Amino acid sequence: MYKIILLIIPYLLIFSCSSENTTETNTKTKLKFDSFEPITDFENCFDLETFQLLAAAKSNLEKFMTAYLIEEGEGLPVAYERYCLAWTGQFGNDLDTQTLLNSAVSKQLLNHPNFKDIWVRLTELGDTTYTEELAYDEEGNQVIVKYIENYWTLNINGSYYNCLNETGLAYAKNYLVKKEYGDVKPHELAFELYKTVGIEEFANPIIQNIIVADLYLRLIAVREGK
Repeated sequence: MYKIILLIIPYLLIFSCSSENTTETNTKTKLKFDSFEPITDFENCFDLETFQLLAAAKSNLEKFMTAYLIEEGEGLPVAYERYCLAWTGQFGNDLDTQTLLNSAVSKQLLNHPNFKDIWVRLTELGDTTYTEELAYDEEGNQVIVKYIENYWTLNINGSYYNCLNETGLAYAKNYLVKKEYGDVKPHELAFELYKTVGIEEFANPIIQNIIVADLYLRLIAVREGK
């Protein structure tokens, strides 16, 4: 059986703080973004620094998955599938989100200058979307309360969005369409991937990068609350 530890909650409702020992270990980790060089046409499509951010994040996520999600002899496609399974939150699996998201490595990824080439706040695109909810005032009267939605969304002007759009992969096209129409919750995306993507497709670099960007980089930003 594969190893997954600690409790996962579908949309990052709670996280505990890192221990002092974990923090001390993480501070010694320095990502070398410039050590990653694009090779394939898909990789060369990205802005270079965006590619290096994605590549560093992918490398770190795969180290985590190899350590916690698969046994010796099992490949990365299995790891990506199990990672999605864990994020669904529907199968009783546990995932060490503290180790994965709350680290010095995570902060380096979040603070990378090209993070916003992938993810930006909705309002940064000039889009103001409101959610209306029914509430009650102090006198018990019904009132409509408007909340401004300002979730992390794909930067439609960034190279990541444009490169996904140019791939021709049906799943990538559908993924972008859903992003255009609102916030897609992590557990919903994870469930869709787990149910609709075959194990061989989890070896596809495009699918892998969608998982890295949406179920890793974006969740780091959500975790940090920025």
